[in-house]
Amino acid sequence: VDDDDPAYVLHTSGSTGAPKGVLVTRGALAHYALAMAARLAIGPGDTWAHTASLAFSSAIRQLLVPLVAGATVALADDATRRDAAALAGSL
Repeated sequence: VDDDDPAYVLHTSGSTGAPKGVLVTRGALAHYALAMAARLAIGPGDTWAHTASLAFSSAIRQLLVPLVAGATVALADDATRRDAAALAGSL
């Protein structure tokens, strides 16, 4: 496995007239996740709420960033995700 190998393809919405796929490499994804974890200063003992659909690009951030930092990912159900007090209380 090489840093230049594909991790996933992100499909754009086509707002410019034609949807297209953008290849994200494994190296770019790893560097992004590690840099975000460092910037957010999260690590073991922290819990990160996952609130996005897995089909949405922010799911990558909400899943991989805490995991590479050794933090816990808490999967929020729809009702909890829509209620700020419940979401804060679930972490």
